Amino acid sequence: MLNKKAQISIFIIISILLIGIFILLFSFRAELNIKNIFSPKINSLTNQISFCVEKVLFEGLEEIGLRGGYYSPPNLSRDFLGRKIPYYWYIKEDFSPNKTILERSISNYLENNLIYCVENITNSDYTISFEEISVKSNLFKNKIILDINYPLTLKNEKASTKITNFKFEFNSPFYGNYLLIKDFLFEQEKNPSFVPLGFLADLSEKNNFYFDTFYFEEDVVYLLIFNYDSKEQIIYSFANKYFWEKNET
Repeated sequence: MLNKKAQISIFIIISILLIGIFILLFSFRAELNIKNIFSPKINSLTNQISFCVEKVLFEGLEEIGLRGGYYSPPNLSRDFLGRKIPYYWYIKEDFSPNKTILERSISNYLENNLIYCVENITNSDYTISFEEISVKSNLFKNKIILDINYPLTLKNEKASTKITNFKFEFNSPFYGNYLLIKDFLFEQEKNPSFVPLGFLADLSEKNNFYFDTFYFEEDVVYLLIFNYDSKEQIIYSFANKYFWEKNET
């Protein structure tokens, strides 16, 4: 009697294992079929998203440059031609943004503007739904790497699949150009009340960029124009405030 019960138990265990293996194989096969259905479509979608990311990124770099490296202007800013621009130098102190602020500004721009491009991506074979986007930007001297978490669901009558993470790398001297501004500010520290135009002129000649200055009482607004003859032209705008003693008459 005990042997018979043991045999029945073994039979039940084997049956459960076989059912489990069957379910796993079926699920794996179904997943492969879904991947086969969507694989070429995913490649096409990735290419379209890459186009959008590049387009919006370089639009963002242009706008962030005009805002002095910020997505939203800091408290220490002044008006210039209808736009708020930051003070990089204020009396005797450097307030220019660090690398983390630049990266966060780029991420914020993409998170808020990429949707206006990707929402135009359509395909008659499937529908696309978008979830909330999160971007991590990594700046290097001559390139930008973007890690984008952007859950997308592709769906047709037969199946659906989801894509979550994208990674892109673009050549851009955006941060390398900004480092030249940091060189200028380092020179500014040596004489806080002096406008180092000679140093800036030498720096522009050696590094092939243009600049312009605008004077407003104790403020000087600087425009540094990089990649002048390129569609990827970037203009950094910022202000320095000086303490100039006024001569009494």
